Amino acid sequence: MGLVLCGQDNYKRGGDIKMVVSRVSYKEEIVKMLMNDVEQFNGWRRRSNVMKLDLAGACLSFANIAGADLSEVELGGADLSYADLSRVNFSKANLKKANFRGANLSEANFTEACLYQADFSGCIFKGNSFHEANLWNAKGVPSEIISRYIEEFQSSLRSE
Repeated sequence: MGLVLCGQDNYKRGGDIKMVVSRVSYKEEIVKMLMNDVEQFNGWRRRSNVMKLDLAGACLSFANIAGADLSEVELGGADLSYADLSRVNFSKANLKKANFRGANLSEANFTEACLYQADFSGCIFKGNSFHEANLWNAKGVPSEIISRYIEEFQSSLRSE
């Protein structure tokens, strides 16, 4: 099960081919660990104190990564469609233009996440936190979540 970069050139920016290969291999190993054993992945993150992972463009469609700690992870342009993302911690993650189409997002935490132009069409939402998240131009977000988001924003303006 290898990493598919979903047609995006997220890693080749003027570096030599060895750097590209090592970066893809690094992403591939991280994604493999995440998909094979979420608890091992979470433990590795805690032990190694790795916070800023670059998994931009990763293809995690149909993956079951429920309960994963993806806080502060770079997942811009990632394909997370039809995945089980219940209880995933996406706080402070960059999910710009991510595809969540049809995913189970029950109890997922998006606090302070960048969700600019993310696609949430057909997702399952239940007990989510979008506190201070950037939902600008996100598609498919239910109106009750948008209403709560606006209320929280207005409340924060009044308390300043």
